[in-house]
Amino acid sequence: MMNESIKPNENDWRIFWFTALRVVIGWHFLFEGLIKLAHPAWSAEGYLVNSWGPLAPLFQGMAALQVQDTFLLNWILPESMRETCWILGLTDYFIPWALVLAGLGLMAGLFTTLAAWLAIGLLVLFIAAAPPVDLLPQGAEADWTVFYADLNYAQWAGRSMVGSEGNYYLVNKNLVELMALAALLTMNGSKLYGLDNVLAQFGEKGAPTAAEAEEPRPAAPNYGAPVSGRVG
Repeated sequence: MMNESIKPNENDWRIFWFTALRVVIGWHFLFEGLIKLAHPAWSAEGYLVNSWGPLAPLFQGMAALQVQDTFLLNWILPESMRETCWILGLTDYFIPWALVLAGLGLMAGLFTTLAAWLAIGLLVLFIAAAPPVDLLPQGAEADWTVFYADLNYAQWAGRSMVGSEGNYYLVNKNLVELMALAALLTMNGSKLYGLDNVLAQFGEKGAPTAAEAEEPRPAAPNYGAPVSGRVG
């Protein structure tokens, strides 16, 4: 019979595997963001224009919306920018950096809850634009040539972007990662291995212990109270 004093703590293994799960998801997000930042030809245009599902008109309209179609921007910005697709431009800037920030936070275990919610938000957008169901019209093929352009630049990024994504129905890697992140949010991020845990330990050093907090303090003397009893 195993000695109870040396029996492995199940909580330690749970913390280890949840930490490992956080790190590998963080690496995936970080690398996806770095690929997009390093590849000068990357754009979300292909993803938005070729979106499908119930929200496809919304995403396709976002990709095509120009400055001249927005009254306020058309009034503020110069005439040379009127045909600029401004939402697409913001998306091209936001998505890579959001992926990098979410990935760094998850890998380092820093602001884990915030990083996990950021990652979940991105996954929700990706799933909404390209749900894992076959809703493309028969015979239609998405044009992903934007991802394969200018491979003379950032060769490592270009090679990583060329390949088969796989075959999915109802469940794809985005949904799997979303569920994994939701499970990760059930854990206290400061209890996992990472910078949140280090910061929490530093914070606990200056805080009073439970015994110190519960220890009764002597009452301050009340010098204004009347003296009971008789003197002399």
